[in-house]
Amino acid sequence: MGRYVRNLEMVCDHATPEKYSAVRFHLDLPIDRDQFSEIHGLLEDNKWAEVSSLLAKKYPHYESMLTDWLDACKARAQDQERVASLV
Repeated sequence: MGRYVRNLEMVCDHATPEKYSAVRFHLDLPIDRDQFSEIHGLLEDNKWAEVSSLLAKKYPHYESMLTDWLDACKARAQDQERVASLV
């Protein structure tokens, strides 16, 4: 179930004065259906490191990216200053 799809999308936000534009990369990392509830519960409990560890076991070749990405997501979820670096 599921498949890896590397996707690229170009966007332009015409509702901004500077017409903010970006290139977006999408990467789906499929999980088992029963893992959905587990991961959702961990995120609800603010257990970001556990989510990172679980996904890194399943996708070891993405471990570095997952760690960085989830650290940034945690910072964003906690409304920390580091969010600005995501732009």
